Amino acid sequence: MEILRQFGANSIHAQARVQIERLKTTGAKEGFNNRTTFLVDDNGNKYAGKTMKEQPSVEEGIIEIAPALDPNKIKKEVLISNELGKIGFPTPPCVFYDEESPRFAIFRWVDGQEVNFNEIREKSLELRLKFASTIGTFVGTFFEIQKGELLNFFLNKIPGRANFSSVRDKHRYRFEKSKSYLASLNILSPEEEVKIDKVFNDNIDLVPESEFKLVHGDIYSGNLFMSSEDHVNGLIDWSDSAEIDDPLIDNVLTARWLAFDGELNNYVDSNSQIVFDKFISAANTKAHTNYDSRLCYQLIPFFDTLWHLKILVTEHHRVSDAGVRFFEANLRKLLANSGY
Repeated sequence: MEILRQFGANSIHAQARVQIERLKTTGAKEGFNNRTTFLVDDNGNKYAGKTMKEQPSVEEGIIEIAPALDPNKIKKEVLISNELGKIGFPTPPCVFYDEESPRFAIFRWVDGQEVNFNEIREKSLELRLKFASTIGTFVGTFFEIQKGELLNFFLNKIPGRANFSSVRDKHRYRFEKSKSYLASLNILSPEEEVKIDKVFNDNIDLVPESEFKLVHGDIYSGNLFMSSEDHVNGLIDWSDSAEIDDPLIDNVLTARWLAFDGELNNYVDSNSQIVFDKFISAANTKAHTNYDSRLCYQLIPFFDTLWHLKILVTEHHRVSDAGVRFFEANLRKLLANSGY
């Protein structure tokens, strides 16, 4: 019972699909939001134990704009990963979870290498385009499979949709609530408020109306595993950002992170724009959507701003002054580099 004692879980074994008392710890990694413990069984099979760090108490309504603060987010990840696993989507299934200890779960290990988007951007254009095609097709597949019973399951079980009438309606709500909240804490200056208001107002009516679907929200380095530029092995970490939302979030932000650096210093670089377009085209083809790549490119500052506001709210509640300063500075730089 070493694993159970280590993580404070007093489990009901009927809920487990692995004999956890026979797992051995081989290492651990501290993340921003969770602690991952690397585990192995007697047969050499690998697993990852995920422990959610203690969540801060938050005011009513904050989780709606900062889902990483949800105290039930590990349960959300268990539901999502197991449901996707039923239809063969490459995300590691949960093999142990107990609602009496909701901050801990064990998942199967994902083979392959963690993708590093910074390293991909340093490769030749030919290789960058291969990665863009493969990852774009993968994201398109994620949205293409969400229909019928699977989509209904997510809509009924995963938070995010609430009473919003459209994706634009949700974007408006999240923007206004995040902005006013951060401004009340003096995290946003009056000058910054003016800039982000312009970003939002210039673009909100350009956002295509889409069907609400499950969105991962952070398809980025460390969460995506590949064995080559042609094959995605798995996608992990559905706890912090996954929710029912606008599918364009995953399309634009993943393409943006793959093609452009964090501060958008290469926003006008022609090769990076080609990589961005390739991703959107591949995702469109697989998901049977028709997002215009030039419009998606134009919307990068819009979705970047919404993402940064969400992260700033989260970092404030984690009492991470360094995190707040970093993301506030990054937001200023990327807006300047994209013409705001």
